[in-house]
Amino acid sequence: MARTEARMSVDTLALNYGRYQRTSAGERAAIRMRQLAHQQGKCGLCDVPVEGAAIHALVADHCHRSGRLRGVLCAACNLAMAAIDRGDDWIARAVRYRDSGVWFDGVGA
Repeated sequence: MARTEARMSVDTLALNYGRYQRTSAGERAAIRMRQLAHQQGKCGLCDVPVEGAAIHALVADHCHRSGRLRGVLCAACNLAMAAIDRGDDWIARAVRYRDSGVWFDGVGA
């Protein structure tokens, strides 16, 4: 990848999510593809290669506090980040729930 192309991708991340949302769908797709190339074709979080139909499900991940774009994520990682953005208390509750050993017993089925 050329240095200019890498710089363009990094500069893209400086975009505010609001500005990103106001661009055309085609421009948003182009921004995501430039960033994916900058990330060597992998999700910015799980590092799994994004190929085929999964490319269409790429999400421009952004900080909900500052509005700054961080990178592109696969759909699964974006969903996980949404949960994490709910805060440490929610994460602790989710871990307790997961580890509680309580299982659905089919009541009402």
